Amino acid sequence: MNIKYFYLTLILISILCSHIFASEPSDESQRKKIVFPGEQGNSRIVFGPTLGFPSGMGLTTGWYSNPIAIRISGGMSFTGWQGVQLDCSHIIWIFQSTRHDVSITGGVFRYENLNDDGTVQFNNQSYIGSNYSVFFKGFHIQAGFAYGIEDYSHAVLLFQAGYLFKLF
Repeated sequence: MNIKYFYLTLILISILCSHIFASEPSDESQRKKIVFPGEQGNSRIVFGPTLGFPSGMGLTTGWYSNPIAIRISGGMSFTGWQGVQLDCSHIIWIFQSTRHDVSITGGVFRYENLNDDGTVQFNNQSYIGSNYSVFFKGFHIQAGFAYGIEDYSHAVLLFQAGYLFKLF
């Protein structure tokens, strides 16, 4: 199975599940309407654990002042990957407890490369791309594509999932 189809399927399933499992009141007056970016509330700071690629296990912190958000996440894996990523997001729309946004993403990561003589060499890479994120009551899932810059001219699949706690 091609990995990009896997991530695309994962995005579509998360969007679908966020609407299927959202409880809808039967009374029309209790239903929440779609909220567009100009109609949202105050700014807030969030923090939480994530799993993702390319950095593995990590932490994310963010500042949300609608309609924009800025998130920084970083982490490492047990296989020698380490990375940090910055996202500048804009809300597409909010429906009940689900928030959808798109972001411009940039990041750097490094990984260990074991040479033939047994020494470890770190390879540093950087990338820029875009993501689509879905947030549902604190849980978030993010997927996208990026392209390496400078000597790393490969496509990079970006994925991140975790839970964000509202600090204040």
